Order: sequence, then structure tokens, then C-alpha cells
Amino acid sequence: HTAAAYAVDITVSTYNKSGVLGEVANLLAKEKVNIHSLNTRATNDPCFTVMDFTLEIRDVQQLGDVLEKLLQLSSVIDAQRKG
Repeated sequence: HTAAAYAVDITVSTYNKSGVLGEVANLLAKEKVNIHSLNTRATNDPCFTVMDFTLEIRDVQQLGDVLEKLLQLSSVIDAQRKG
């Protein structure tokens, strides 16, 4: 039986380049995190983009691990929980 999952909103700021979304999605898949929703938005600077995710997270520990690993990606500038 699967543990309950919680919907958590995070914002990931990245460099605007080919393959970034794939890198982020692959990391989330490796961490066994389901993406409930995703929205990307442009910034005033065309070199950067912002991704808003709603993720299904088991617990605070998993959320911390995921955010830490996202920050280790070279394309990611910032990753944090919204709110």
C-alpha cells in the first residue's frame, strides 16, 4: 500500500536553454516524484525562465531532498517551495 502523497507547489528558476525541462523532469522521475502540474513562464530577461510545479510529495524529507538535488543541476539557479 502506498503512503499518502501531498501536493506541494515549488518554483524552479533556470537558464533558458534547450533540454532544461528534460533535466528537471528526469531528476523528479529518479526521485519517484509525480508531477501533478507544470507551468513555464518567461521572465523580463530572455536568458532565464521560471517553472512552477505542483508535485506529489511523500513528506518534508523528500521535499528537502528534491529541492537540494534540483539546486545541484547546472541549469538551475534557484528551487524553492512556494508560499
